[in-house]
Amino acid sequence: MVDYTQIEGPVPGKTMKVTFDGTFVDGVVEWNIDPKADKVDITCAKSTNDVQYKSYLATLVDAPIQLKLAYRNLADAGQKKLWDGLGGAKKELRLYEDATHYCFCDAYVESFPLGAKVDDAQGNGITINLQIQDPDGVQFPTAFD
Repeated sequence: MVDYTQIEGPVPGKTMKVTFDGTFVDGVVEWNIDPKADKVDITCAKSTNDVQYKSYLATLVDAPIQLKLAYRNLADAGQKKLWDGLGGAKKELRLYEDATHYCFCDAYVESFPLGAKVDDAQGNGITINLQIQDPDGVQFPTAFD
């Protein structure tokens, strides 16, 4: 079994990274952001075109964010900022696909679960949930190709 706590920063050749409030978050192995629009069912009885499908009106967009860790290390400045930010004020989150392609938004930490497994790096596989809190939404200063 690999001792993830002995890895200093990202594995060479892998450029995916995450920063929170300007600080690199160590131990992230995966990030996901899932922007989607809420909807309201506006189907009404006896519509003039008699379609057999419901009609919806798109409303506000939401973007749940997840960070998956290989290990938990609250001595790491980035993980500590996430922990300290639990339920607190929004901070800038940057999600890098590689060294030059990233998106960013203001977000707050919604959950930071703690857990342990027998014979594994502590925190391996935990998922930190963040919630976008940004009137400008998710921004893309560089295009994702």
